[in-house]
Amino acid sequence: MAEVLHLPKIGDIVDTITNADETKRRQSIESFYSTLARITATHDTEEESIETERTSETEEEPETPKEAIVLEEPVIQDEPAVQKRAKPKETSSFTSFGTISLDDVKPKHFDFQLREAADDLSLPVELIEEFVHDFIDQAHQETKKMLKAYEKGDLKSVQKIGHLLKGASSNLRINPLSDTLYKIQFCEDPSQLESLIKDYWAHFLSFENQINRTTN
Repeated sequence: MAEVLHLPKIGDIVDTITNADETKRRQSIESFYSTLARITATHDTEEESIETERTSETEEEPETPKEAIVLEEPVIQDEPAVQKRAKPKETSSFTSFGTISLDDVKPKHFDFQLREAADDLSLPVELIEEFVHDFIDQAHQETKKMLKAYEKGDLKSVQKIGHLLKGASSNLRINPLSDTLYKIQFCEDPSQLESLIKDYWAHFLSFENQINRTTN
């Protein structure tokens, strides 16, 4: 068996045991077991070492996982809030023409007849009278706007108001009053506006007085 296992030392001990007397045989047997124990321990150790080596060879180290590539969404920074610029206060680009007071204006008389206007327009006198009163109310309101536009130096607004009142007075056949408003509508010289506005107002006062007398 020792030869099969290629253990020559064990074979020598076995031969010694076989040929030895009783005294030496006991010692040889103890030597046999001692040697056999060392061979077994060494063999086990060698096997464990071999097994460990095999394990280390066969068990590959776990592949270190590659770092996951995280595709992060681009961080879009909020655009800085656009501060709303305060709208600049609207300032008039006009230069005031001054102020006009109509308190001292005296009426300039001209003759206006409701009947004649009604006949010319082929309308009932009552209807013309109603239109005339509406026109008087309108003239008071628009004249106030005209004076404010004059104070602001707004020539275009003064002209537009003159055009509005001129059209209404012309439709009612209040011709002398319409003529004064016509001049205001097409006036391009601010220095002449004051006299034209007062002339218009003088005619208007005369017209208003006539209507008040004839319709009351």
